[in-house]
Amino acid sequence: MAENNGKRKAPASKKQKGGTSAAHDSVAEAMEVELPEWSRGERLSKFKNCQKELYLDKISKVPRNKLGVAERFTVISDFKYYGLVKCFQRLGWEAVLTYNNNNKSEVYTDEIVEWMSTLEKKDGKNPPFTTKLIGCVGNKKVALSFEAMDKIVKFDTGAVNPQREYEYSSAEKIYGKGDDWLTMLRELFQVDDIREDMKLYRKDLKPLPKLLTCILNWNVIPRAGDKEKIRNYEIRVLYALITGRPTISFKHLVLLNVWESREDYDRKRIPHIRLLTRVLMDAKAIPAGAKPYKMRQTPFCIDKTDVGDWDFRQGRSRCVLIDMKSGRREIFEKDDITEGSDKDDNEDEEEQEQGENAMYT
Repeated sequence: MAENNGKRKAPASKKQKGGTSAAHDSVAEAMEVELPEWSRGERLSKFKNCQKELYLDKISKVPRNKLGVAERFTVISDFKYYGLVKCFQRLGWEAVLTYNNNNKSEVYTDEIVEWMSTLEKKDGKNPPFTTKLIGCVGNKKVALSFEAMDKIVKFDTGAVNPQREYEYSSAEKIYGKGDDWLTMLRELFQVDDIREDMKLYRKDLKPLPKLLTCILNWNVIPRAGDKEKIRNYEIRVLYALITGRPTISFKHLVLLNVWESREDYDRKRIPHIRLLTRVLMDAKAIPAGAKPYKMRQTPFCIDKTDVGDWDFRQGRSRCVLIDMKSGRREIFEKDDITEGSDKDDNEDEEEQEQGENAMYT
């Protein structure tokens, strides 16, 4: 990209799939704009006059059909005995596991890009309850807010065991390290030497946190890139899922994720692409003739969960989750035993225990 006295031109428009919607025109309008340097660590909102152009420049090298991270539907029955579902239930997030915009594969990435490029945050009188992320598609203003999400699905049904109010912490608190960093690492990782400055790798996670990352990077803190490394900003959310603390609101997390994906120089992928598609559709902001991209609906289930990486074993009273690569395992007691016949119930307890112990070793 050509340099001119510390500035550069925005990239020329590339014709995207879907014709000439307003989203495409917005890129074309930016072609001749001279852009200042945007460096890592700087927030996009720092730049007053060319935020739209800088955002479009940031994402310009990512193909549009790969720009969004699409939510996946979790087959609840596959994982109900292996701790994963309970993690989401304890935060009142069970709907997060299954939301996929009614199984529709179409996403309006071009229109979402236009909306993201014009995004502003308005906190209102009582943030985050009144916080709105407002952007434009053509001349139509669309707001992402708690209210808009509540009209689609109830993501936050309340933290349980025990019941607690949601905490609405800042992005710095949720994504940052904090004084409890070492405590969180000890809860999540299983390595000999746990230190505050340790490198975070997925292979070093305990089995349940590692399994959670399979859906975390699609539905909770969506991202692409190197999935073998754990990002600092994922730690507190993983810890909350495992322990129930802090009681993070998912709707609040969505607002933070979307805003950060615009503001942060390094975050180029658009999170919650199916949810954002639905928000724009509900606002009737998709122009006539706009053509969507198709992102295949791939369910998250045992049969498609990194085949060969996991072993899921189920007994009458306990289940075992085994990380085949590390050999680590976690045992889960079944809360509700509905399987088995009267004959099973009358089996010799010692024989049953011996059989199950053989399965767990």
